[in-house]
Amino acid sequence: LAEATLGAQAAALPALCGGGVTWLSLGGPIAGFQALEPLLADASPLPHELEPPGALMLYTSGTTGAPKGVWRPLLPPDFKGTPPFAGDLIQHFDLTGPDLRYLSPAPLYHAAPLRFSLSVTAAGGTVHVMPRFDAALALDLLERERITHSQWVPAMFQRLLELPAERRAAFSAPAHRMAIHAAAPCPPPLKRRMIDWWGPILMEYYAGSEGVGMTKIGSADWLQHPGSVGRVARGVMHVVGDDGQPLPQGQTGLICFSGLPPFQYHKAPEKTAARTTAQGWQTLGDIGHVDADGYLFLSDRLDDMIISGGVNVYPQEIENVLREAPGVWDCAVVGEDDERFGERPVAFVVPARSHAAELPRSPTGKLLRRKLREHLAP
Repeated sequence: LAEATLGAQAAALPALCGGGVTWLSLGGPIAGFQALEPLLADASPLPHELEPPGALMLYTSGTTGAPKGVWRPLLPPDFKGTPPFAGDLIQHFDLTGPDLRYLSPAPLYHAAPLRFSLSVTAAGGTVHVMPRFDAALALDLLERERITHSQWVPAMFQRLLELPAERRAAFSAPAHRMAIHAAAPCPPPLKRRMIDWWGPILMEYYAGSEGVGMTKIGSADWLQHPGSVGRVARGVMHVVGDDGQPLPQGQTGLICFSGLPPFQYHKAPEKTAARTTAQGWQTLGDIGHVDADGYLFLSDRLDDMIISGGVNVYPQEIENVLREAPGVWDCAVVGEDDERFGERPVAFVVPARSHAAELPRSPTGKLLRRKLREHLAP
């Protein structure tokens, strides 16, 4: 099934995949594809008795390499009811009520918008999906469609805050009760500005396509613990050192989870093993620490860490300081080979939004450091 906007790429697929496949287009014609809309118009509204329960095999976003499929077993053939992933999201993010209306400004091929959209549908709500992100249109939709829940990434917050002051001052969306955000670290100054503007409705969570665990934090708690991604909401969290053993509270190490069904990467056992400790705990590959109150603070991704002169340097911590400097609109830090220290940090800085330069990001707002490293190649 392909959207007509991707017709040029989709038209090449039938020749690559052989026979036995039905190719359907949505939103317009694609060469070699059958239009989906007439089939939907003729379909019975009743559920198909022989239809098995659906399942998702999502692919990671691939910010540090090729995306990896996250394989999980299918539900039993006789399963009825709300899929477990949807039930979890409905519970944790209060996706309830007769007025439930969700805005997805991000593409549905990313795990979070897809899962949330399916969960809202399972809860009987309405989903509004933007074809592409537009800050002004997003504000209009929040007001006009009486959106109750929405989901964002920090790069979208930046665009929203760049709208004219008079538009931001006139914004009123009283139905909007939860603005969810995740997928990338949110600089504390940026988040404070959003809370000042929208009120204490921001809800941040930390999770991943692999489904190893989740933390979350509301606005009130975040203001007391700025920079945190919250306390554990699913699974059991562990912080381990280089030897794979648990570290004392407050020490920085690899964030792992246990207590939930394990995942495995599709046809990549070596990659699964690299994300699994000797105890069977699994990780998304992030570094951080837990404070005395149980709040998690992320330092960086393991794959992004810079080792300079034998010292672990976390790019995200440098970026947080740089963003506080006057005139810095955006920045990113990567490691460059150095004969003396092994690696040294190099900062890429966008001085003002009026400049044409932008840091490379995926359509879901995640920074692509590998693209920046290409600029450092000799």
